[in-house]
Amino acid sequence: MNDITTCYERGGQPEWDNNDYTRDFTYLGIRRDLLMLNKYSLDEKTEKRLDNDYKYHAPKDDQQERYVYIRDTAKQLALVIVMNTPPSREQSVALTLLEQAVMEANASIARNE
Repeated sequence: MNDITTCYERGGQPEWDNNDYTRDFTYLGIRRDLLMLNKYSLDEKTEKRLDNDYKYHAPKDDQQERYVYIRDTAKQLALVIVMNTPPSREQSVALTLLEQAVMEANASIARNE
């Protein structure tokens, strides 16, 4: 069996060693040799959170409209920032943080509804 064999090809369940941090995640596409670098274990709650955080969330109901509303409102603030502050590192940071705020707000909708 090679490193890219998945647990599903082996018959279904991931393998467990005595040490929790050596859990076999090859079924997730993680190479076994990279797993040995891990010092801490992955608990079920964190694994579920990561599954949710890194999957596609198709918009439903009115989510798409709210994404647009949040982006458009943030763009107005971005224009206020650009038109009222001198071009500088600080202006760039302010715009980057605003962009990040929009992404986090939209992710909150996508991941938690």
